Amino acid sequence: HSLFNAMNRFIGAVNNMDQTVMVPSLLRDVPLAEPGLDSEVGVESNPWKSKDILVDLSHLEGAEAGEEDLEQQFHYHLRGLHTVLSKLTRKANILTNRKKQE
Repeated sequence: HSLFNAMNRFIGAVNNMDQTVMVPSLLRDVPLAEPGLDSEVGVESNPWKSKDILVDLSHLEGAEAGEEDLEQQFHYHLRGLHTVLSKLTRKANILTNRKKQE
């Protein structure tokens, strides 16, 4: 799967969620946890905390990988971006489906 497709799926999921969940304050009552999703390694329920962790890790990775080939670093971060977009897309779809069921 390409990064472009992952971005399109994410944008579609967020647009769908925006249409379904009109008022962000309504999300306060909806738990993000889905059975089976919390068992995934590295999945954080707070997306801002996940972002902060990713930023911290990217700084560490950049400092340690000074001698590493730039192309390898690019592919590493590209895979990471694809993974993050996939997880955020899945969580947006979960929230949308829950609101549709209410």
